[in-house]
Amino acid sequence: IAAAGAYRLARSYRLSRNAAGLAGIAFGISCPLLFRAEAGHLPNLVAASLAPWLLFRLRRTLKRPDLPRCLGLAGWAWALLVGGSPQFILQAGVFAGLLLLIEGPITRVRVKATGGALLLALGGAAPHLLPALDAAAGSTRGAAAVQALIRTHHDFGLRDLIGGRIAPGIWSPAEGSWLRNEKVLYVGLLPLCFGA
Repeated sequence: IAAAGAYRLARSYRLSRNAAGLAGIAFGISCPLLFRAEAGHLPNLVAASLAPWLLFRLRRTLKRPDLPRCLGLAGWAWALLVGGSPQFILQAGVFAGLLLLIEGPITRVRVKATGGALLLALGGAAPHLLPALDAAAGSTRGAAAVQALIRTHHDFGLRDLIGGRIAPGIWSPAEGSWLRNEKVLYVGLLPLCFGA
């Protein structure tokens, strides 16, 4: 799903089939996706995999905002809302907002089309989102004393993060190798930063 979405998004920018195919393969087997799958972070994996499809559908809807394209956008937005994790949903929303600003003038028709698709997606995802929001409000994670955590681990800084050091008390030794694998994600982001 991720590779096909990246391929379609790249083709929407008029890249050749070979270049779009390479973009799709590179995204489909990228470190963030593989490590999310390995770590079992399925909501993060689902959201990252669906993000190119959402952006592709948004571009199509902005080019010609008709009903089938709005419904397609609403369907992918719904899938992202139901299957994704909150932080990735927020990031996809930020990217979609930026794409909306970059893709040309903001007209009333474009706002109605994208706003209607978003409202339709939110309405469809409400049976899933409302109980999740209610459960999150009463969770121990959401109510944890953040200051106590910061005081306990105040010595863990940027140098430790880059060096792969494990913060004392947060991770068990069994989770240490997973945390080091997570840090490979930062290396995978460097080519994207340099390319931008």
